[in-house]
Amino acid sequence: MADDDEELREAWQRVTAALIGSWPGQVASWGEVAIEAFIGEVAQRGLQPQEAVAAIRAIKSDYAPSAGTLVAVAERQRQGPVPDFMTAHRLIARHIGKLDYFRPTKGFDDMIAALAAEHEAVARWAVAVGPRGLKEMPDPRYAQDTGGSTAITRLERSFRQTSKEWEEDPTPGLALEEAKRMTLGASSGPTQIGSHGWAATIEGMKPAAGELEAGDPADDDESS
Repeated sequence: MADDDEELREAWQRVTAALIGSWPGQVASWGEVAIEAFIGEVAQRGLQPQEAVAAIRAIKSDYAPSAGTLVAVAERQRQGPVPDFMTAHRLIARHIGKLDYFRPTKGFDDMIAALAAEHEAVARWAVAVGPRGLKEMPDPRYAQDTGGSTAITRLERSFRQTSKEWEEDPTPGLALEEAKRMTLGASSGPTQIGSHGWAATIEGMKPAAGELEAGDPADDDESS
């Protein structure tokens, strides 16, 4: 146990060294107490020493980060880059079967949990679209044939906005928290379709050839 404590102390000392090495004047001016408080706050927020060092080295700013900024950088590194729109759509197609066909809010939080395991940004986008919007989402590959090109353009715009918001705050778990709130709110009322006004443009669309259904359509192509 003592050896483990010593290793952990040395690991956090490497974080301090990385801070001072990256911003020597600024961090040294904080003083020993402030530096220890910074390290303690970073650890309290769940960062491991090696993650903290990697995040410090990834920051290109001339100014030392706050604990929150450092944690955000580390979280973006942990989750990886945001998938492109088509990849996000494939991920939704892979998990769409978790939604009940007639009551899409049933299973919505399960779907969002699965998407969050893929990437938080994709899960947040699915929450923004809403359960009914997800069931009626046109397939980008057949959008021209099914009259869904306008909806696809708006979906892409919404996805870019959600991705930008994730870049600013990549905190995990926010999508699932909102999905659970929406599910509880819809339990005694009509199905919700998300918070974006454009979602109304796809409400009432009838199922058509090429529309997103359970399973990943690309999987069928690959297996044939």
